[in-house]
Amino acid sequence: MKPTRLGLNLILSANCSCDQPTFFWDCRLSELVTNAIVHTDSGIAPDGLVTVYLAAGCGRVHVEVIDEGSATSTPVVRQVHDDSDGGRGLWMLDLMATAWGSHLDDEAAGVVWFEIAHGAA
Repeated sequence: MKPTRLGLNLILSANCSCDQPTFFWDCRLSELVTNAIVHTDSGIAPDGLVTVYLAAGCGRVHVEVIDEGSATSTPVVRQVHDDSDGGRGLWMLDLMATAWGSHLDDEAAGVVWFEIAHGAA
C-alpha cells in the first residue's frame, strides 16, 4: 500500500491544489482498498487481487480501486448509528470527494472510484 500512497501523494502534489492534507486522501484510498479486501472476492480467494489506478488531467485526480467483485455486496453509503464501530468510509468519501461511484467492468470486476477536483476541500 505504501507505493500506492506515495503515487497518490505525488499526483496530488503535482496536479491538485487541494485544501485537505494528502493524508486525508490516503485515508480514502486506504478505505477503498480495505473494503475491496473485506467485502469482495479479492479477500476470499488465496490469490485475490486488488488493483489501484491513479490518473490526473482536466483539473481532476481520478482514483480507481478494482477488485474481483462480489455476488453478495455492493458499495453503498450506509446509515450508521452514532455508537457503531464501522460503516462510515463511503459516507465520508461521499461528503469529501468531488465525485465517486462504482460499477462492474466487462470482466465482472468491481470498480470503486473517486475524483478530486483542483481546489477541492
